[in-house]
Amino acid sequence: MDGQILEIAYKIRLFQNLFFVGMIYLSIMFFSRRKWGFAAIAFLVGVLWLVYVPSISLIIGNLGMDSIDETKRFDNKEALFWISTIIHSVRPFPYTFLYFTGYVALSTVTAYLLNLILKRAAFARWKYFIQTTVASVLILCSLVVVFRDSVLLFARNSNEQGISKKNFDNQIPAGRRSDKNIDVIVFIGESLSVFDMGVYGYPRNTTPYLSKMAQGNRNILVFHNVFSTHTHTSLSLLEALSFPVERSENYLPIIQRKRVSLVDVLRKGGLRTRLISNQGMIGTWSEASAIIFKNADTIVSIDSHAVGNIEQLPENPWGHIFFMKHLTEDHNSNNSAQPVVTFLHSYAGHGPYLESIPEEFRKPVDNYFTVNASKSISESDIDVRELIEGYDAALRYVDFTVSRIIGYIDKQKKPTILVMFSDHGESVYTGRGHDSARFIHEMARIPFIIYFSDAAIKKYPDLYNRYRHLSETRETATLAQLSSVIVDISGLRFKKSDASKYLSPLIGERCIHPPIIVREVKSGLTYIDLNKNKAAIPPNLKYHITAVYDPATAEFVRSRGLKIKPDDRDNASKESFEHRRRNQLIYGE
Repeated sequence: MDGQILEIAYKIRLFQNLFFVGMIYLSIMFFSRRKWGFAAIAFLVGVLWLVYVPSISLIIGNLGMDSIDETKRFDNKEALFWISTIIHSVRPFPYTFLYFTGYVALSTVTAYLLNLILKRAAFARWKYFIQTTVASVLILCSLVVVFRDSVLLFARNSNEQGISKKNFDNQIPAGRRSDKNIDVIVFIGESLSVFDMGVYGYPRNTTPYLSKMAQGNRNILVFHNVFSTHTHTSLSLLEALSFPVERSENYLPIIQRKRVSLVDVLRKGGLRTRLISNQGMIGTWSEASAIIFKNADTIVSIDSHAVGNIEQLPENPWGHIFFMKHLTEDHNSNNSAQPVVTFLHSYAGHGPYLESIPEEFRKPVDNYFTVNASKSISESDIDVRELIEGYDAALRYVDFTVSRIIGYIDKQKKPTILVMFSDHGESVYTGRGHDSARFIHEMARIPFIIYFSDAAIKKYPDLYNRYRHLSETRETATLAQLSSVIVDISGLRFKKSDASKYLSPLIGERCIHPPIIVREVKSGLTYIDLNKNKAAIPPNLKYHITAVYDPATAEFVRSRGLKIKPDDRDNASKESFEHRRRNQLIYGE
């Protein structure tokens, strides 16, 4: 971050700092009229602008359509939390004494010259009006330079309809049920980063239950090196819970692509689907959920804006009570042998972290921060101790909630499989949250865990062994592969042409990855390519498109990215031996 601020500061155009010059003009004018308080305020505001404008310009310049979209419907507490993360990122630029005094001298000398001109009789009457006007023009020009592009982007976004339902109004591939009779529970975590989870090596015991299971329980399969496709809930899950219609559109933002809902595919294949969500219907998630789950058999939500065939309002929002209540009620009231895919969408993990978990979990995981200085663990001099304590406590609560769900699964006689992942990660140690405009690696590194009940392992050992092998490959994967995993576990099978068009390799299989974090910003489109050398960009895109990386992601790609063969750039299926082998299992080739 500091390197970026330095770079933008040195490249910043002179008229962006005319705000400071204009404020000095006002300060001198107030001083000459003996308005000491106004003079001091104007000078202080100008100095603050000069010191903080590089950091502010960087943040504003990185805002994109995805960031602006989140302002449509937001929760006040979440908005305040986001503002607090912005405060962490706005830091002073270490100006040299010569640089600062140069601007002071420029402002003072030009203000003095202007004052000499205005002392002439012709201008004397209008002296203060002209001084105020000149200062205001300088300030306005500077503000326009800094905010213009973002304001135009916001205006363009406001004229659009957001996520278009027409993009999901496409032919649904007709899958056929195999002889498998498996219930699948999909647990969607909120803002869970592997870098803060004990089961993935984090030194604090934030996942006591999962960590203990992973040490010797054959039922749990822990996957590594999995990325979300975006850092915002709606945009990530829109891609994770749908299939592409045109793969050439992968370099467009997800809301501009033609897709098919996973829920629609499952229902057409003869599976029952339900959503149980204690995720508030805020931001663009209300639009996304209305598209993905519009045809679900059952929707249970804590929010009165929930949409779907059936809507119920729970008495208690805490995840471990909420999920178990509705899982149990559905199990007791539905005796159908029809397989069911249940989506549990959790809210715990979203900031403000402590407010999304019960009181009894709002205590530190351990005493680490009582014996370690907070400054030694953050990227600068900001104090993130309170954020980390709250976030780690939330992760421990999520671990407890998952333990209750696994306990429920173990009691089922019917083969049941849990798929657990997160919509995106969180950069709590930097205080940035999951703001895509300030992307950093841990915002996209997420857990992916599969749990097989004993009944599922016993009845379907080949399925279990396949995923156990995939969990051991540690191949880089993204949530763009999730829907294919769910239909595969559920036992749906497709004719070869549909499978080739819609399905991707499974998580754990080697494949060429479509771009992630695709964003529309003022300069065009940006994306992150997880392949070692960049995949071919479709030539018909009408955008300026650029691959961008933070240092940690760049190093990950350098060390682990897939090297693409020239002949395979436009055909990912050629690259994946495992994908071809899986096709043999699906089609009997």
